[in-house]
Amino acid sequence: MKPAYNPWLIIFGLAVILFIGFGTTINSMGVFAPEYMKSFAVSAEKAGNVSTAFLLTMTIAMPFSGWLMDYFPAKRIMALGVLLSAAGFILAHRAMSIDSLMIDMALSGAGIGLSTYVPAFTVVSYCLPEKHHGMGFGVLMAAASAGGIFMPYLLAKSISEIGWKSSELVIGGSYLFLSLPAALLLVPGRKAAPDHGAQDLAREGATQTSLLKSICSPKYWIWVLVMSLINLSALGIVVFTIPILVASGYQQQTAALIVGAIGIATFLGSLLAGILTSRFHPVWIMLAAITLSAVGLGALLKSGVSASGLFFTLIFVLVWGSTFNLINVVSPLLLESVCGRNRFGSLLGIGNFISGIISSLGPALVGFMLDRTHTYDTAIFICAAIILLSLFPTIFLKTRAVAGGIS
Repeated sequence: MKPAYNPWLIIFGLAVILFIGFGTTINSMGVFAPEYMKSFAVSAEKAGNVSTAFLLTMTIAMPFSGWLMDYFPAKRIMALGVLLSAAGFILAHRAMSIDSLMIDMALSGAGIGLSTYVPAFTVVSYCLPEKHHGMGFGVLMAAASAGGIFMPYLLAKSISEIGWKSSELVIGGSYLFLSLPAALLLVPGRKAAPDHGAQDLAREGATQTSLLKSICSPKYWIWVLVMSLINLSALGIVVFTIPILVASGYQQQTAALIVGAIGIATFLGSLLAGILTSRFHPVWIMLAAITLSAVGLGALLKSGVSASGLFFTLIFVLVWGSTFNLINVVSPLLLESVCGRNRFGSLLGIGNFISGIISSLGPALVGFMLDRTHTYDTAIFICAAIILLSLFPTIFLKTRAVAGGIS
């Protein structure tokens, strides 16, 4: 039976939402952090707490969005999230204190949690045939990475010309005039999957028992642990990449350009991962990505404006940039491999909630270490050690793919 809609047109709509949603938030937090410190005369740790508040509410919203996906059309859930994100940024441009800004960014975080990763990947899981899931996930993360190519530089330029508050108002408008139409016009207005065969229809009848069975699986919690360690390391570096580069001797806009180059590497890495998942087990891809990501962080320790510093900066951009975000491409495939597709949205949301609570401490950790040591080196070393720790639990996720339950 032919699907009632074009799955790849849906992917395009989801890609637009992720491009704007992640490009203006997670990928660009480092652009705003120095402005917060200057505008409100606060420490790096306090400025980092704005990002932590955003990440916490985004993470809290993720399991809620996964649960809602089991009962309501994706269109409604994602449109609601876009509206909340827009409201947060529009309110943020009037913030008079760092505390009120934290509240506004927390509202935007909740909106991003409802409109991006979990609902988008859940839609892919029922819009595309299973053999194309890896490519679909890769395209979405590539779109999110593309936001990291353009948004940091554009926002840095915008901040220099109209200020950070007006720039946040522009971000709010982009949600209303670009992301919202994409959600309303291109995301499916149904919660059911297109026809993938009798087995998929049988899986539609999954009960709470299957959800509980999956949650009680040891491998599910190993999957959560791996995500937590990798994202804890990654988010601490992502938020402070521009300040780290500035501390290494680069100018603000040059650092923003380097972050854009990291976005290009992430874009290409996501697409490559999507291709490789059709040939290799996702565990092998993840093990390689973890190792290379740690190598990239080691290069960041030696980055600078000297000849050797430029070389290590290039290594950091290419190696870390292409690998640090692959967990978000591969982890849904690992989840399908470990737990099957029953209640995929709920399981993905719960796992991202738990790992997100842990990983949201990354920016505060880096800010704390900076305030105590007055250098980023210790924080970078700790982030590299954390991601290397994830190698060991990842090995235990190697299993055969299953169709509807735990292997």
